[in-house]
Amino acid sequence: KVRKYLETKGAKVALMTPQEHDEMMAIVLGLPHFIALVSADTLLSLDKLEQTKTIAGTTYK
Repeated sequence: KVRKYLETKGAKVALMTPQEHDEMMAIVLGLPHFIALVSADTLLSLDKLEQTKTIAGTTYK
């Protein structure tokens, strides 16, 4: 009943074990942080941080 209700509300229900859920969430939640760290490290290693700040959008400020 719950699954059908959620699907009628537009949810995409994925059945998985708690372990599978935790593994997927670790990827989904960790990836943006990883990308931010790699981006920051790249800017620092290129010695372009200050120059980049002047043209960066709000995501990186």
